Order: sequence, then structure tokens, then C-alpha cells
Amino acid sequence: MPAIAFNLNSMKVERKAPPVGKLSINSNVNITNINMIKLNIAKEEEPALKIEFEFNTRYEKDFASILMNGDVIYIGEKKVLEKAVKDWKEKKDIDKNIKKEAMNLILARCNIAAILVAREFNLPSPIPMPRVEEKE
Repeated sequence: MPAIAFNLNSMKVERKAPPVGKLSINSNVNITNINMIKLNIAKEEEPALKIEFEFNTRYEKDFASILMNGDVIYIGEKKVLEKAVKDWKEKKDIDKNIKKEAMNLILARCNIAAILVAREFNLPSPIPMPRVEEKE
């Protein structure tokens, strides 16, 4: 079953000091919580997962950071969703298919948001942009 919604709930951008030397940019995603919710769809309540996450882009040497928090709503069979919540509570991990779908959506949406906000704060793009090089 699919991830049906992506919500960005907060964003913090911090520019701390001028860059010195070579700049290293690292991004990562952490799932911070998973719980069962009920969606009202067509007069019925459908079970769904709310997968909360944190997306962090760090410009190393303590130059800057972009931190985003949000959630992904994932629908599926009730048994599968209940097992995901149980696995999260016990092992802090979930089914690889649910995780793959959620992480791909998070990465796609947050990387674009990070590129846009980096431009507004005059930070280097967290993802290298293609460049045209002249051949000699």
C-alpha cells in the first residue's frame, strides 16, 4: 500500500559562521516515531500509520544546518500496520517495504525543500547541481 500524504511541520535554518576551508555537506533522515491513526475516508474510518521523521542537513565545520520535522501518512492492511507499530515499539524498526516507501517520499520532498531554502539563505546547494564544462 502507498504513502498517501507528506506533511512538513517545522523547519529551522541556521547560518552560524563564515565557511573556512573545504565545506562538507551531509544529509540524513531519522524516523522518530510511528503510531496508528484513523483516517475518515468516505464515511468510514481507515487505519493508517503516521510516520514521524527528522531530516537534517549539516554543513560541516559548524557553518550551517537545515532541520526539518514532519510526517508521512501510510495506508495498508490493518494487520500489517499493527505489526509495524509493534515492531517500532520493540525494535525501533519497521517492515522494509513500508520503510522504503516512506524514506523515498521523505528524501524526494525534503531534498527539494533543502535546495530551495539553501538558496534563500545563500548556502551552497545540499545536492550538487549539474554543471556545463567546456572541453579543451
